Amino acid sequence: LNQRVKSKILKLLYAGRLNHYKGADIAVEALAHTKTKASLDIIGGEDESGYVEKLLKIIQSNNLIDMVKISPQISREDLWGRFSDYDAILIPSRELEVFSLTAIEAQAHGLPVIYGNGGGIVDVVGKSGIQINDNNPITLAKIIDSINENPKILQDYRKLGFKNAQ
Repeated sequence: LNQRVKSKILKLLYAGRLNHYKGADIAVEALAHTKTKASLDIIGGEDESGYVEKLLKIIQSNNLIDMVKISPQISREDLWGRFSDYDAILIPSRELEVFSLTAIEAQAHGLPVIYGNGGGIVDVVGKSGIQINDNNPITLAKIIDSINENPKILQDYRKLGFKNAQ
């Protein structure tokens, strides 16, 4: 089980295809609206022409260059090995997310899931994760701030998520 102790900067992960419906841009834009510090690592391959360029524009226009890092897709095994480096994983899907194996794998490794209101993931993760009800960056920013203000939330969702993954 992930026993990472939250540092002063909340370390967030987005791992998945980079396209509009997966919503990495929601995660990036949320950091522009947070009152507290957080960093975001995006790991994935571009799945929609021009999407990475769109992310880079959001990063640059909101002065998030020191807070957001984009890296190429890695193997599932390598991803599992990195889960312990983060406080939570973001899966801000805008549209149908049929199952989200990544969410369950993260929970199995003790990583709390913050997820979008996008189809089957709602049933798969449910109350064992934190839902971004309206898939809005400002709502996600408020969730990030609430976690920073009360880190015990992470412990609670770590336990709920691990139990869900079992």
